Amino acid sequence: MVRAVDKTFQEGLHAKLPPHLSTLLGLSQEQECPVMQAMLRTGTIVQGFDVSAANKNDVVVFVVNETTKDQTLYLTSKQGVLRKVVTVGEGIGRVQKITSKDRKAFEKEKQFWLDRLVPVGAP
Repeated sequence: MVRAVDKTFQEGLHAKLPPHLSTLLGLSQEQECPVMQAMLRTGTIVQGFDVSAANKNDVVVFVVNETTKDQTLYLTSKQGVLRKVVTVGEGIGRVQKITSKDRKAFEKEKQFWLDRLVPVGAP
């Protein structure tokens, strides 16, 4: 995971997490959070891997359904430890209690990004 974070921090696109999401994730107090981002759009699903520009140990893995506008954001660390889950549905963001279902979904998204950013066998 550390290699994926470092690669995104060095080669990712400049982006910003909006103030309300940054606040729910605990990254700022009602301010945008500058990030370096890797992103993939497949139809109406957007998946992202954000590394905070201020603290490389703050990593956000997210999934957005552009049709329903539902979002799930996973706050993790460079070591890949899940720290917080935020969901957005019907325009309302909520911090979720982390369940085993959340952990499984997070592990799936984390592995998706590890396979893309630092595939096994890559130099």
